[in-house]
Amino acid sequence: MQERLMRIPLTSIQLRAARAADAATIAHFNRLLAQETEARLLEPEQLRRGVEGVLANPARGTYWVAEIGGQIAGQLLITSEWSDWRNGFFWWIQSVYVPQRWRGQGVFQSLYSHVRRLASERAEVCGLRLYVEASNARAKQTYERIGLARWFLLVDPKRLCVAALARARRFSVALLARAPAGVRARGGLRAAALRGGRQCQGQTDL
Repeated sequence: MQERLMRIPLTSIQLRAARAADAATIAHFNRLLAQETEARLLEPEQLRRGVEGVLANPARGTYWVAEIGGQIAGQLLITSEWSDWRNGFFWWIQSVYVPQRWRGQGVFQSLYSHVRRLASERAEVCGLRLYVEASNARAKQTYERIGLARWFLLVDPKRLCVAALARARRFSVALLARAPAGVRARGGLRAAALRGGRQCQGQTDL
């Protein structure tokens, strides 16, 4: 029987930028993330070096971690992508992971709110983007609770995607590629996307 945990007050969640000493924990979380979302087993040593490469070079990205009682209870990675159309940077939210025992406690909500506040304070950041597996129902529910609740369809020549946009005053227009052969109806696109378990894109404009 799984132990029922009392909900942790959001004030108990402490946020900070990751440090070099966190590399092993982050690499472990990333390995679990790959197993849970894509059924992939990542090579530990290569994964560790990849995490250390980010921590040693801020130009590659920034890991943010949430702590509860001194223990890391969640993480996400922010990387930047320049948009010539917007004359600004999109911040990509990647490597989102919250261990099972801390899920449903507001950990990701705290991390996301923190990152969104930081982005809104920087004139050069024009929006936030993330991917989520179409089959990852729990993650999608979490994103919906924090406002990533507007669904529309993106079609890629190689895969079908469902995209979630946060409710905001402005929404960007996504460029849609030609639908794959044999896929015609809008409803068929959505059904195929959800059945396929492909990655989906979400975006928040600032």
